[in-house]
Amino acid sequence: DVLSSSGRRHQQVGTELRARSSGAEAEPSNWIPIRLGAERTLFSSPSEIMHRFSAILNDLDVAIYKDLGQEDATLMLAVLWRHPCASEKIGCGVKSFQVHQKDHSEGGYRFFVLVRIDGTFEDFSYRKCVDVLFPPVQTKRRSRTFRD
Repeated sequence: DVLSSSGRRHQQVGTELRARSSGAEAEPSNWIPIRLGAERTLFSSPSEIMHRFSAILNDLDVAIYKDLGQEDATLMLAVLWRHPCASEKIGCGVKSFQVHQKDHSEGGYRFFVLVRIDGTFEDFSYRKCVDVLFPPVQTKRRSRTFRD
């Protein structure tokens, strides 16, 4: 299946994000849960999404340079739409997602790549997407007044 860049999946995520962003700044314990992907998986915090993507990256059963399964791909597309450069990354549309790996001489780490409909590919940071879904809490510094 081709994952359309104009599909309804990203519209559902957008609706949930608008509802989230209209509220006050959330504390880490007060994240507004969101549902993503075809299975409408509920994520209650950024750490839950990060854990899910980390599990995919580190799963030794996930074949390097092979397309991910439809469930993971649908979730990834929903999250990718939150990337600060989503339109540029997605381009003509997403065909699939893959896990790639750098050579051990370059650190040996794994990362996600989207394969576009035209056969070109692009890596992306899922962390940047998660930061949009669950904006980092801004801590306000309290000034201290020292008296003699």
